[in-house]
Amino acid sequence: MSTPPPPCKTGRGGAAGLAGASPLAPPASQIPWLLAGPAGGWLALGSVAMVAVAAIALDQPLLALLAGAAVPAVLLTVVWSEGLIPQVIFILYSNAAVVAVRFHGVPGPAAALLPAVLAIPLLRYILLDGRPLILTSTLPWVLLFMLVQTLGVLVARYPEEAWKNVQTMVLEGLALYVVITNVIRSRTTLRWAIGALLLAGGFMGGLSVYQQATRTFDNHYGGFAQVPGLGFAVAEDGVEHRQARLCGPVGEQNRYAQIMLMLVPLGYFYCLSETSRKRQAWAAVATLLSAAGCVLAFSRGTAVAFALMLVLMTMMGQLRIRHLLVLVLATLLLLVASPQYLIRLASIQSLVDVAVSGHTAEGELDGATRGRLTVMFAAARVAADYPLTGVGPGMFNHYSRAYGNDGGLRALEGTREAHCLYLQLAAEHGLPGLVCFLAMLGAAFRGLVQTRRIWQVHDPQLANWATGFLLALASYVATSLFLHFSYARYFWLILAISDATSYLGRQFALRHPLAPPRAPRASLASSCVPNPHAV
Repeated sequence: MSTPPPPCKTGRGGAAGLAGASPLAPPASQIPWLLAGPAGGWLALGSVAMVAVAAIALDQPLLALLAGAAVPAVLLTVVWSEGLIPQVIFILYSNAAVVAVRFHGVPGPAAALLPAVLAIPLLRYILLDGRPLILTSTLPWVLLFMLVQTLGVLVARYPEEAWKNVQTMVLEGLALYVVITNVIRSRTTLRWAIGALLLAGGFMGGLSVYQQATRTFDNHYGGFAQVPGLGFAVAEDGVEHRQARLCGPVGEQNRYAQIMLMLVPLGYFYCLSETSRKRQAWAAVATLLSAAGCVLAFSRGTAVAFALMLVLMTMMGQLRIRHLLVLVLATLLLLVASPQYLIRLASIQSLVDVAVSGHTAEGELDGATRGRLTVMFAAARVAADYPLTGVGPGMFNHYSRAYGNDGGLRALEGTREAHCLYLQLAAEHGLPGLVCFLAMLGAAFRGLVQTRRIWQVHDPQLANWATGFLLALASYVATSLFLHFSYARYFWLILAISDATSYLGRQFALRHPLAPPRAPRASLASSCVPNPHAV
């Protein structure tokens, strides 16, 4: 009878022993020779010189920067194609490509084809290294979801518009998902991917904190700190003024809060898994800045989702007393630093009162809440009228006014989105689309839970990463109760990296016969054992 493997040992940098023995792990020499020693210095010096010459000649700083970075970028691509993975993930999550198009005149097709850059490491894996394509357990449901949307074009009121929505979903959804799950093939690339996400969150959140501290709301900082609208009224020292709702590079407050909230549990469990003090420190700072950016969006739905996430963490056995105290202290500090958020949260009580009493008097709910409830009811009625086919991809907004003004809480003007992902899916794709989407989420959650159970003792680092992604997806599920399915690339990116984490967990189990291939059945409350060296 075989004995179970000992817990993996981690050295400086936190790489687990199982990954080091795995054939999936990258070679020991991960830094190309061009970046080491004097060669790296000359390369950096040459890059700076090219930037300076281009800036003087063209008098266009942004174009000069891109031109100066082109040559070393090509060299890095040739010798270190895996280095493209965290860069693309950072650009995607920070929305830098869209900002470049909207604020700096970069052609739209160039930004849309950014994920195609990852074809370089993908082709290297398949053609040069002879590795097979990775087909995750979630992929069949993704394909069915895309098929349902494609068939929905046939019943759409405006087929051309519906087809454009399908094309966008295939590019930002299916293509991105397949590429990401096929380029993250080792613990190292997974660590880089998580680091890129946290770095993007720290960058966006840090800029929001600076913008709030200096109250420079009229400066969008190159498009990375947008402030649309007038915000909401607050009174300080008897003087009423407007508090802006920050939305970073996304341009929409609630969506900005949603993508920043996903990074909070991911960063928290990344910190737990690290043995390197430096990595723990920068990850903790990035996580706090992401949380601050989430707060400065002043989203009520995100606050509800955060509370639900804490409940889930408690059910999973993840919130120990000292961890809970840290979270409570961090939350209090954020609220003290931004007391305006309490004013926004106070309005949630009116919605609770209406839900309990069943009365919807005019003064009990603010206009935005009544408008959202009206459009949610409209989406539910559309779904009831078209249960099998829906009205087609992206078509609900053409039905929202007619259905919403018939017995709604507020008169709607123009077209409106559903403000609830699940009602939108039911209205536009019918029950088949909703079932495929929920099955897709279920497959992803199942893989992450299995990874936690298998490796929580023998590889706590991988188990903690899986827990972070599980809670990140859970926060998206919760916030989607109040948001429709736009900016979908953020969802597909997190889903893809989550499935890549689950795939690596299964492969590590298969490559190590001493590790159990299947975890024993246990309740969801089985806790993830944190790294004993982490603080």
